[in-house]
Amino acid sequence: MTLSYHRNLAHRSFTLPKWLEYSFAYCGVLLLQGSPIEWVSTHRYHHQFSDTGKDPHSPIKGFWHSHMGWIFDSSYRFGQNVEDLKQQLFYRFLSHSNLLHSVHLGGLLYAAGGFSFLVWGMVRLLTYW
Repeated sequence: MTLSYHRNLAHRSFTLPKWLEYSFAYCGVLLLQGSPIEWVSTHRYHHQFSDTGKDPHSPIKGFWHSHMGWIFDSSYRFGQNVEDLKQQLFYRFLSHSNLLHSVHLGGLLYAAGGFSFLVWGMVRLLTYW
């Protein structure tokens, strides 16, 4: 998450070959962090309006809201500040299908080893995040 969504996509701190950028972004999708377009948009708004009423996870609205509550607030779905990502077919595809990839991974884990593989694989995946 830090390498891909945060440093590479949100801040454009460095460049990667497209195949590697897309691979890292896909791993972020498997971590159930939402689509890169949504995550990056929210993060860019956070930096643009830090600690103000427009900050999606501003501490002004309280501890709960700044850490978890903002996730459930549908008024913070943006997208106007990520034109660089919206121009790329891969990111548009992930935006429309991000949850399906984790479901398919769960299906593959279950097919490979049953319920224990599913639980162990998903727990390990989420703890690496």
